Amino acid sequence: MGRSQAAAKAPLSPLERLRRARALRSAGRCEDALVLLDALIEARGHRYRAEAYLERGRCHRALGDLEAAKNDFALAASLARSEETAQQARAALEGL
Repeated sequence: MGRSQAAAKAPLSPLERLRRARALRSAGRCEDALVLLDALIEARGHRYRAEAYLERGRCHRALGDLEAAKNDFALAASLARSEETAQQARAALEGL
């Protein structure tokens, strides 16, 4: 198996999943993004849970599920490891 084939079959890292979910949301494919984000949130031992909740909240908001968005933004704010993520989550909450 060549290097590119092995890379294609390798599981995505948490950061790659988050980036892919963001790209899907930006392309209007929130349902597909939610599948990746749910799996990312369920996975333990990585540092991107707050960002995943923030992104999932954005998807829920785009789909009109404001209660789910509110819950995800609140979780993102409470789990945030960076002030930038916390600020984005709080701003998203205020914007609902």
